[in-house]
Amino acid sequence: MEVGYFGEILVRHELLSSERVRELAATADERGVQLSDVVRATRAIDEAELVKALAREVGLDFVAKIEPSGVPESVIELVPINFARQQKILPIGERGDAVIAAIADPLDPSAADDLRALLGRPIELVAATSETIDDAINRVYERKDEASLGEKGDDDAVDEIQDLLDADDEAPVIRFVNNLFYTSVRERASDIHIEPLDDKVIVRYRIDGRLVQRKEAPKGAHASIIARVKIEAGLNIAEKRLPQDGRITKKIAGKVIDVRVSTIPTAKGESVVMRLLDKENIARPAPARRPRSTVRSTASTRPTRRSSPPKSRWSTSFGASTSSKFIRRSGSPSRPRSARSFVRIRT
Repeated sequence: MEVGYFGEILVRHELLSSERVRELAATADERGVQLSDVVRATRAIDEAELVKALAREVGLDFVAKIEPSGVPESVIELVPINFARQQKILPIGERGDAVIAAIADPLDPSAADDLRALLGRPIELVAATSETIDDAINRVYERKDEASLGEKGDDDAVDEIQDLLDADDEAPVIRFVNNLFYTSVRERASDIHIEPLDDKVIVRYRIDGRLVQRKEAPKGAHASIIARVKIEAGLNIAEKRLPQDGRITKKIAGKVIDVRVSTIPTAKGESVVMRLLDKENIARPAPARRPRSTVRSTASTRPTRRSSPPKSRWSTSFGASTSSKFIRRSGSPSRPRSARSFVRIRT
């Protein structure tokens, strides 16, 4: 079984044995996919170690962390977020006329060629893991979206909703709301609270039972943010005076997240509370208890000598007359005389 250039790199850098590489190559051949896809899907190698080996093979530097503050905004303005996510490439700096970009697959030059054509500038590559690049993309474009929201000013709320329906100039709001879900899942938050104040909108996450403020937005963007959440939850965006409940399903980093949405009208505007539920981690119900046996042993029902006799009731068996006289003499309440029944013994 031919393992190809990728398999040779794994063996040469002692990431996997040759036998293991041949097994994975056979699996890839059966499924009709690349060996690299099978290695990443099965997580046979730690991704950081894999990217480091590939970077050494082609002579690239490896970066373990990307600082969003160092990413030039003038370059990010020219790179669509969908392109960065699909190609797993992100500009992270500049050196002279060249743009430094982080790439997740050092063996695939097509992403660098597309970025070079998009920017019209030379590209210098460094390697980083997919998780590092995804996290940096969300942080960089989050900063860009917050800046775009700040430029919107304090427009009227009705105009904000109408603009959202037109869907041209509200792209920053859409990305802002999507980023709320991403960051909340990344920080393992259970709830998202969007609360309007007098001069701004704050976003708080409930993490380990405590509400922690994470984001802010200008007051003028409040109506657009609430309207976007309502549209995704299937709620009535024109209704602002009554509470509403809805539901959103999101897929974030391969996880299906069920979001329960509640809107609450307040004196300063509508507030939104969203509860995040990971469908894959919801605890399964406890197994049903085994029903108690209806058959009891004779010894458990047989009265002991010390146990008191059962309380007497009006009976239709022999001795009913004697039992009734005993109850009347002991002062216990008795049934009316007309309701008494006696048994006559036939002779």
